[in-house]
Amino acid sequence: MPARAFLAERLALALNERKTLLKRTGDGMDFFGYRFFYHHRLLRRKNMKKAHRRLAQRYTQGELSQADMQKSLAGWLGYAGFADSYNFRQRLFAGFQLKRDKKQR
Repeated sequence: MPARAFLAERLALALNERKTLLKRTGDGMDFFGYRFFYHHRLLRRKNMKKAHRRLAQRYTQGELSQADMQKSLAGWLGYAGFADSYNFRQRLFAGFQLKRDKKQR
């Protein structure tokens, strides 16, 4: 029995057609920067690309100091830690090396 029919017949509920989108659970649901699936949670692909581009490019071009880079990484890893992102985090760190600021010596 389709979900709309079940809600209408058994529960006497009607869905707002303009605001409601019914999807399969295997397709996942975008919400607050994550894709939620029935049994796991992933980061949005565009967020992963943006993080890699921003962190790696800005640091290697000298726009970020080591201290600023560490703060940015800590915040981003806190966000990514709520998703199944272990492999992405490994690839992110493989792309560049941290260098020591001359000011901190």
